Amino acid sequence: MIPAEVLGVYTIGAGFIPKGERLSEAIWAAICLVLVIVVRTFGTADPENGQGPQRFPVFVSAVAFVIWLYNLGGPFASYHVQIPYIGSLAVLLWSFLIPYFYKGE
Repeated sequence: MIPAEVLGVYTIGAGFIPKGERLSEAIWAAICLVLVIVVRTFGTADPENGQGPQRFPVFVSAVAFVIWLYNLGGPFASYHVQIPYIGSLAVLLWSFLIPYFYKGE
């Protein structure tokens, strides 16, 4: 659901941020969330056939990225708001429920 290239960019970039740089971690996560939206927006558009981006898949990818990030920890762990089992349950529910709401266009 999340563009793999953005996952790679986030993971590598997060490795450069020194421990304890909470604001930098949050900014980096926000930048990567914007990248997810941009990549999925361009990836789901078909300008040759006059079709704009598919909004629901873009939304699904953005939420999936936030859930993935929460599950990893990232800035959520730095700000002490991450609860690991909540992240695992969110991944489980999101992966289970989305196919019932989105069948593709």
